[in-house]
Amino acid sequence: MMMIRAVVMNRFLMHTPLPSSEVVVVVVGRRASHWVDRSSRCQQLVTLKDQHRLFCSSKGMLDGDEDKRGSSAAASQPQVMKKVEKKPLSFIERVKVFGANALLGAFTHKGGFDSQFRDLKVESIGKGVVTATLPVHKYVCNAYNTLHGGAAATLVDIVGTMALLTLDPSRPGVSLEINTTYVRAAKLNETVTITGRVLKSGGKIGFTQVDITRSSDGELVATGRHTKALA
Repeated sequence: MMMIRAVVMNRFLMHTPLPSSEVVVVVVGRRASHWVDRSSRCQQLVTLKDQHRLFCSSKGMLDGDEDKRGSSAAASQPQVMKKVEKKPLSFIERVKVFGANALLGAFTHKGGFDSQFRDLKVESIGKGVVTATLPVHKYVCNAYNTLHGGAAATLVDIVGTMALLTLDPSRPGVSLEINTTYVRAAKLNETVTITGRVLKSGGKIGFTQVDITRSSDGELVATGRHTKALA
C-alpha cells in the first residue's frame, strides 16, 4: 500500500528523502497543500478553502476527488450571517423622516460632541416652542462642578434648532450667530429646564431665544439668542 505522511510547513516547502511509495502532504498556513508522489515524480498544488483538516486517500489525491469532497464539506458548514447594524439618526434626520413629533423623548444623536447631551429629554413641543430637561452630570460640568458655559451655549443651539423644526421639519438651517448671557450657576446633579421659542422665521433667516432655568426653583441660569440661515 502507498503510505501517506503530513508535514506542516509555515513559510516554504521542503523536500526530504522518502521511499518511492510514500506520498507527502505539506500544509502551508492551513490554506494550501502540496502533494508529491515520488513514484511518478509528479506534483499537484491543491487550494483548500475554509478547511482545517484534510481527509483523503491516496486514490482521491491522485484522481482529484478531494476537491469535490472539499467543496461539499464547505457547503455543508453553517453560513455565518453578518449582523447589519442600523446607523443612528440625529434629531434633525429623524424629524425630516417622521415629522416634528419625533423630537419628543430622548435626544437622538450620531455620537461625537452631541453625545455629551445624551441625557437631554424633550418634554413638550408646540408651534415654535420646545421644552426640554437635562440633568447636570459630570460630563457637562466645568471645574467648579456647575453647568459649563459651553454646554449652556450648545443647549441654546440645539433647542433653538428644535423650535425652528416644529415650524418646518425640512429646514433646520445653519448658525449665523449665537450669544449667551450667564446669570447664575446650576450645580452638579441638579436638573435644568430649557425652553426654546421662535421669535421670527422668514424665508431665509430664523431667530430664536432659549432660556435655561433650574427645575427646582425656576431661577434663570442662562439665556441666549440664536440666528440661523434657513436653506
